[in-house]
Amino acid sequence: MIVKALVSYDGFNYAGWQKQENALGVQQVIEEALYKITKENVDVVASGRTDAGVHAFGQVFHFETNKNIPWKWMLTIAGTVLFFILLFLMGIREGRQKREEENDYLEKLQAEQQMAKVGTSGESIEEEQTENERKENQDKMDEQLSALKHLVYILTDSSVENMEELCADTIRHAEELGIYVQISGNFPQHPSYRLLTDRAIRECVTNCARHAHGSTVLVKIEKGANEYSIRITNDGDAPEKNAEEGGGLSALRKAAESEKCIMQVSFSPEFCLVLKMPLTERMGVYGTDTDSRRSEDHAEVF
Repeated sequence: MIVKALVSYDGFNYAGWQKQENALGVQQVIEEALYKITKENVDVVASGRTDAGVHAFGQVFHFETNKNIPWKWMLTIAGTVLFFILLFLMGIREGRQKREEENDYLEKLQAEQQMAKVGTSGESIEEEQTENERKENQDKMDEQLSALKHLVYILTDSSVENMEELCADTIRHAEELGIYVQISGNFPQHPSYRLLTDRAIRECVTNCARHAHGSTVLVKIEKGANEYSIRITNDGDAPEKNAEEGGGLSALRKAAESEKCIMQVSFSPEFCLVLKMPLTERMGVYGTDTDSRRSEDHAEVF
C-alpha cells in the first residue's frame, strides 16, 4: 500500500529534511512516528529536501506499507498534520506581528533620538547665536567707549601733560590685566598723535590679554624724515587663520584715518599693528615737531 501525505513543520530545531547519523532530521521523526502506527520500518520518500533550520508548508512525501491503515489512523494522521499546519501558520503570524512590533519600536526610538539631536542642535545654535550677539555687543561697547575717550580729549583740548596722565592710565590698565608694556622710542609731540598712539597701545593690550593670552606688548616708535612709524606686537599666541578686525580695531582705524594717518594690521605669522603718521601737516601747529624729553635711544618697560 502506497500512502501519500503532506507535512508542514518548523525546521528551526532540525538539521534539514534528510535523516543523518549525527543530527536529527525531519525524515527520521516522521519515520519513527509511522513505525508506531504501522509497526514497520518504512522509508519515507519526499518530493524535495530542506536545509537546516528551514521551514516547510505542504511538503509532499509518500511511503509503502504492508499494513492496511485503519481510517481512524488516517484521520488521526490527517488531524495531526492539520494541527501542525495550524500551529505553523500561527507561529508565522505571531512571528510577523512580533517583527512588526519590533520594527515599530525601532522606528519610534530612532524618531525620538532624531528629535533629541535636533533639540540639542537647536540649543547649540541658540547658544552660539547668543554668544555671537554678546561678542558683537561687547565690540560695540568697546568701540563706543574708545570713541568717547577720543572725543573727550579732543573737546578738552588736552595738553601734553594730560597725555602723560592718559599714558599712565593705560599702563595701569595693562598691569591690571597682567600685561607689561615695553616702549622703545619717543612719543609724537602733537596731542592728536599722542592720543592716537595711546589708544593703539590700549587696544593692543586688551587684545593681547583677551585673545593672544600673552604677557608683554612691544611698542617701537621711530621718527623718519616725513612720518612717525609706530609698530606694536605682543608675545602671545598667533591669531587664528580667519581672524578679522573687531570693533576696537575698526574704531581705531577710523580715528587714524580722521587724522590722515595710515593703519596697517596683519594677523600672520603674528599680530602686528603699524601706524604711520605724517609730519608735514603738524609742523605749522608746533613749529618744529619736537619730541618729548626722552632721548631717541631710550626704552622704557612699564
